[in-house]
Amino acid sequence: MTKALQTAILAAAVLSVASQSKAQALPILECVEQGENGDTYIAHFGYFNVTSATLDFTAGTSLNQFIPLPANRFQPSSFAPGVHRNVFAVIAPVGTDLTWLVNNQAAVARYDPQLFCGNATVTVKPVALLLPPAGVWVGVPLAIVSSLQVPAGNLAVESLGTINSDGSLSAASAGNLANRAGIVTGDVSASTPATKTYSIELRVSDATGNSALGTVPVTPVDCTAIPDLSSRGSLTQGPLRPNVGTQTWAQTITLTNTSGATLAGPVSVMLDGLPPTAFPANADGATACNATAVRGFLRMLQTGSSLAPGQSITATLQFLNADTRTAITWTPRLIGF
Repeated sequence: MTKALQTAILAAAVLSVASQSKAQALPILECVEQGENGDTYIAHFGYFNVTSATLDFTAGTSLNQFIPLPANRFQPSSFAPGVHRNVFAVIAPVGTDLTWLVNNQAAVARYDPQLFCGNATVTVKPVALLLPPAGVWVGVPLAIVSSLQVPAGNLAVESLGTINSDGSLSAASAGNLANRAGIVTGDVSASTPATKTYSIELRVSDATGNSALGTVPVTPVDCTAIPDLSSRGSLTQGPLRPNVGTQTWAQTITLTNTSGATLAGPVSVMLDGLPPTAFPANADGATACNATAVRGFLRMLQTGSSLAPGQSITATLQFLNADTRTAITWTPRLIGF
C-alpha cells in the first residue's frame, strides 16, 4: 500500500465519524518494546469500553482494522465493558507506524523510547493565560492532557485551588472543569483586581491509577495597552490536513508585512471565532483581550525579531478537535504581544 493511499484511508476514517454509531470501544496503546532481532518492535494494545454493554466490531472490517494492512492482526472483535489491559500484541517493523482503528478511534504505535513499556505516564501541558485583572471567563482552555493508558478524553480532572506567585491565597478561582478529547476547559473568576501572577493547580488522573499535576499560569494584563496590528500585515490560512496518528489537524499559516515599515516583534496571531471544541495544541497561550471569549494565540514574531516590508514568515498550527462534526474555522487578528 502506498503512503498516499494510507493517508487517504486515514483521512476518510476521520471524516466519517458523524455517520458511525455513538457506541465507544476506545483502543489503547499500552506500550512498545524492542523485538528480538532489533529491526522490529512489539506493540501492546488494550481497550476501554466506556459503555455498560458488550460491543461487537468484527476484526478486519472498517470499524475494527489496522493500518497498514493486514487489517486483521488478531485483535478482539468483542469488547466487554470497562478497561482491559494488554489484551494482545502485534509485531511491526521499526520505522513503521501501526494504527489500530476501532469505530474511528485511533491508537498509534511506533518505535519510540518514550513509548517503551514502563514509561507510560499521564501528561499535562498547561496553557499560559493572559487575562484582565478582574472578571469572569467561561470555558477557558486550561491544559492539554494525554495518557498512553486511557484515551485523553476519559481523563479525570480536578482543581486543587489557585495561589499567588508569592504563595499567598489567591482571590481567583476555577470551576466547572470539563475534558473533551484532551482539551481541559473551566470557568475562571477573579473577584478582586489581581496584582500578582497566580496559578490554577490541576490534578489529572486516568482509570488505571496514574496521575499528574499541572500548574496553569495566569498573568493579569492591561488589555488597553496591547496594540492591534491587523492593519500592518496579512495572514493567509492553508488547508486543514488530518493526522489520525496524533488525532490533530495541521494548518500552515503565513504572516506577511503589508505595511511600508518594519514590523517589529512581539507579534501574535489571535484565533478569533474558533469553535470552543477546538484548540491549537501548540499555542503560546490564550487571552480574553479584545475578544468576546478566551481564545488561543500563536506568537509569530518574538521580541527582537522583525519583518521588513513585503517579507513573510510561516508557522504550523496543530489543532485538537473534540467534535469532528464541527468545522475548524477562525478569523486571524494580529496583536502586539
